[in-house]
Amino acid sequence: MEEKMNEERLSILVVEDDEVDQKAFIRHVRNENLPYDYHIAGSLAEGRALLKGNRYDLVISDYFLGDGTGFDLIEELDDTPLIFATGTGDEEIAVKAMKSGAYDYLIKDPESCYLKVLPITVEMALQNKRRERQVVMLSHAMQSIKESVCVTDKEGRITYTNDAFTGTFGYLKGEVLGKEVQSLFKGKAHKAFLEVISGAAGMESWQGDLESKRRDGESFPISLSISSVKDEAGRNVGYAAIIRDITELKLYEDKIRYMAYHDQLTDLPNRHFFFAKLSEVLGVKRQDIEPVAVLYLDLDQFKQINDLLGHDVGDHLLRAVARRLAQSVRGDDFVSRMGGDEFTFILKGLKTKEEAEVVARRILGCFDDPFTVDGGTFRISGSLGVSFYPFDGRDSITLVKKADAAMYQAKAEGGNGVFFSEDIQEVS
Repeated sequence: MEEKMNEERLSILVVEDDEVDQKAFIRHVRNENLPYDYHIAGSLAEGRALLKGNRYDLVISDYFLGDGTGFDLIEELDDTPLIFATGTGDEEIAVKAMKSGAYDYLIKDPESCYLKVLPITVEMALQNKRRERQVVMLSHAMQSIKESVCVTDKEGRITYTNDAFTGTFGYLKGEVLGKEVQSLFKGKAHKAFLEVISGAAGMESWQGDLESKRRDGESFPISLSISSVKDEAGRNVGYAAIIRDITELKLYEDKIRYMAYHDQLTDLPNRHFFFAKLSEVLGVKRQDIEPVAVLYLDLDQFKQINDLLGHDVGDHLLRAVARRLAQSVRGDDFVSRMGGDEFTFILKGLKTKEEAEVVARRILGCFDDPFTVDGGTFRISGSLGVSFYPFDGRDSITLVKKADAAMYQAKAEGGNGVFFSEDIQEVS
């Protein structure tokens, strides 16, 4: 057999018990210089033996064999394509052959003209098998990934989902195949699918993070990517969606965000959170320019306790103080730890400055009872300075500086008291 240059050769098994047909096949391959490496089996038993010892790209078998039929080869073939070639043009046999898994059924004629179409049939059978293998590999790949995958036709009806999809959303495959994909989603996800599938504003893809719902109604965050699927001619044939459950990612992001804005020792908002909150409060337009109070608190005897008994006792005491401070303010008030033994407060919704003084006195009242920490009892107090928006300033830095200065004035007067920024001028 001559070999065509640069052409992939195929390994073919021909199971044919008629010597005339055997010779016709061999002659045709040689005359047409077809790139086939072949074995000829003269019986079913010989064909089975060759199949056990060799691997073939394709099998061509006569239907009627002396010791059986071509159907008896099916169980030996695995995924190797089979083409029947027989002199019997029985329609019932043809249907049976195709149902059995044969790729094609060729009718042998006396002039062996069927051999002229054989190369085309072989190539189409191999192309079909390659496509089947690609589909199987793609399906295996889709099943192995953790992300949920959903494929639809161009009308948006679901044609495929992987196991992760049904596991994530709580549906069985039989419950979602054929359904309109957008019907499984709510809110923004539903809208996103509709816009892509309808081609709104030329949209062919969409991606983003949003909330979705499982079958039982539980909401959870997802990362969704939708894209149109094109065929070889560039025509839209459907849509593919990749959905990732980002619950753990969101929890981690929330934890990082919380840690960035909260004091790790007391769990109160930290300095960064305080200034962000104060800027937000001052940024709200107020028709009546209602007062906002900024309070700055410093513990009076904390340094001595910390130095004498150590940082562990000091840390436990700070946590106890933080709990009392958080309980002493109103529901809408904001309390934070600036650092060390210093705490700050934002009081909004005030009608008069006198209301701020009432809250300030209540804050200092939380030191009336002693603190029990690590088996020891401690009495401490606090010095509190107060500034007001808009009277003492209109920006965060100015208000905090004036409240801090007022706190130092309260400490200078013996501690355990409240001092207002507007009174500093009178003292000096």
